[in-house]
Amino acid sequence: MVSEKKDLYTIGYAQFSLDSFVRVLKQFGVTAVADVRSVPFSSFHSEYNSTNLKRFLKYSGIEYVFLGEHLGARFPDKSVYVNGVARYDKIAKHELFLRGIKRLIDGSMNYTIALMCAEKDPLNCHRAMLVARNATNFFNIKHILGVGKVEIHRDTEFRLLKMYNLEQLKLPGLSGESAALDEAYRRRSEQIAYNDGTESNDNEDMDCA
Repeated sequence: MVSEKKDLYTIGYAQFSLDSFVRVLKQFGVTAVADVRSVPFSSFHSEYNSTNLKRFLKYSGIEYVFLGEHLGARFPDKSVYVNGVARYDKIAKHELFLRGIKRLIDGSMNYTIALMCAEKDPLNCHRAMLVARNATNFFNIKHILGVGKVEIHRDTEFRLLKMYNLEQLKLPGLSGESAALDEAYRRRSEQIAYNDGTESNDNEDMDCA
């Protein structure tokens, strides 16, 4: 018997105060936050530095775990970089990343988890373009966009297709859909992926890397 997929939420903290951040997590029944920033500190929102955040979440009855080493955008193994840019397709096959996905699966047995990074829009963040994309076989992915507002990952993918004018290929039963999605993911990943020193990407908040 195939077990039912559990919900996995994602959220970007930049739009929230700590109080409103906790309120929206509780609104969707989230009981644990998985921090997928490679470096769990914020240049713009110091209240979201890991020590402060962990303390506040614990006080609010929500668990906190740092998974940036496994699921962060600034991947520690340089073999996944090409010309200084992290390649999401290479990261997705890496043993360290796969262990991170396994930790999410194991944790979901006891908690309702939200992946946390900085960006408001999941299309601007590796939590969607890398982690969520490679977790869809195990979870129902839901992106929290604001108070009372959630977007299922399938709808996020449709927005991704529209971003590159590829939505016309998103037709049920046609083989072009998968190829179009792959191409859209490739283009977006190249635009937002972490660069180890020479070029900046278009993220609103580089804390998201």
